[in-house]
Amino acid sequence: MAGRGFGNLTEALRTGGTSRLDFGDGDFFTITDVVVESPVRVAYRWSFLGLMPLDEVTWTVERTPNGSRVTVSDSDPLRSPDECDKLRHGWEDFTSRLVQYFATGESTRYDWRRTFDGGVE
Repeated sequence: MAGRGFGNLTEALRTGGTSRLDFGDGDFFTITDVVVESPVRVAYRWSFLGLMPLDEVTWTVERTPNGSRVTVSDSDPLRSPDECDKLRHGWEDFTSRLVQYFATGESTRYDWRRTFDGGVE
């Protein structure tokens, strides 16, 4: 996939490893505490720009009669309901781009961002 559907990893995800998911426009996530249970589950903690709170992200894959179902969960116990709603919309967009990438093989990455919106709490 090499970043054509989501972003570029500096290191392949492996249990106990760390990596950085880079979007090529200045935005990135640091990834730690990786757990890989191939081919059904990948979990990790990530932090936007390496500064924001650590969120726990888990991808699970289930076989279905028509292919596979991929489920993503992203948790932070301190996240407000409004932040949860915004994040849900973001993940729906990312996962729909992932579906499109696998269906077509064409890049579904965003155009580069023109603004920076990171901050430190």
